Amino acid sequence: MAEVRTEFYVRRTLVVPASVPKDGELSSRKSLAGPLRLSVHDYSVLDANPDGATFVLTHGNSYNKYFWELIINLLLKRPDLKRFIKRFIAIDAANHGDSAMLNRGVLPVEGQRYKAHAK
Repeated sequence: MAEVRTEFYVRRTLVVPASVPKDGELSSRKSLAGPLRLSVHDYSVLDANPDGATFVLTHGNSYNKYFWELIINLLLKRPDLKRFIKRFIAIDAANHGDSAMLNRGVLPVEGQRYKAHAK
């Protein structure tokens, strides 16, 4: 588990099991070669309010979990906001960023995922 410490937080990189869609005619699950894993950044805010909020952050196409680092830093630089935040969890989608590397050989080859939808 890699760890990065800044003036605002301690960031740990974790690998967690991913859930997959129910098996069905339109599901990509039947094409998987094994279980999926996700790469996650877990940001523990230093001197956080124990009653603060935890934010779970995902991303859209062409991004990965590192996208959120700038936003997290901007939020934590503001004391009026920082006092409400305890933790951030930024997740790479299964086919993006470090998760894509973890799932190499498990996810179907590009294009096969949408075969059932093209009928």
